[in-house]
Amino acid sequence: MANMGRRSIRSCKCWLHPNGAQEAALPDMPGHFRDLCNAGLQQRIEAWNRQGASLRYTDQANELKAVRDAVPELAGYSCSAGQQVLRRRDRSFKGFFRRLKAGRTPGFPRFRGADLRVGDGLVCRDRRLRLVGIPGLARVRWHRELPTKPVHAVVSRSNGKWFVTLQFRIPALAIPGQEDTRPDGGVDVVTCKAESADGSVVLVDPRGTSRRCSGCGRDPDRPKTLGERVHGCDGCGLVLDRDVNA
Repeated sequence: MANMGRRSIRSCKCWLHPNGAQEAALPDMPGHFRDLCNAGLQQRIEAWNRQGASLRYTDQANELKAVRDAVPELAGYSCSAGQQVLRRRDRSFKGFFRRLKAGRTPGFPRFRGADLRVGDGLVCRDRRLRLVGIPGLARVRWHRELPTKPVHAVVSRSNGKWFVTLQFRIPALAIPGQEDTRPDGGVDVVTCKAESADGSVVLVDPRGTSRRCSGCGRDPDRPKTLGERVHGCDGCGLVLDRDVNA
């Protein structure tokens, strides 16, 4: 990851320990916002199919008050929580059209499941988390120091237990002096695993590593063919499997 301007997303799944009032509010909240998210998608699809109209965030946000009046369950949560849902839906459509214009696989926005994703209004301090629409600060348990302030949280439930997956934006690693715009090819995954295990990853320039001698660093006099699977160095006499030498 050579470009320091790039960012990567790192996730950390933690136990969520809600109190009584929070426990009462959590079970229905993901479903209510899922329904709002899916209704927003359905409205956009119907507007396009029937009128050829492309709705924007402001179009749907202007109708949110009427929706909250018609759906008492949504009225119990803050208006900003509903606005977050509509903003995310709007971003998914902007991404769809951007990829379509660039000639890439567009990936049409999908109907969502019942997990709750929050961003605006997310506060995390002293191992407690404030989620928009949930009263007070909920206790969170994690085992390592968080790399930075979380930008998003995904609340889910499994086997009767509550979890929150915190998401962080962190700078991507760079190889000094080398610019590469290709996909990372798993480097980001290995780096994430190493950081989670308190280890480190040393990035090297991969050019020539399969033919350069690992014993003395000498380059061969001629290029190796793919059929040559044994490395033999004329300088130091090292003989190794080619993959081991690399």
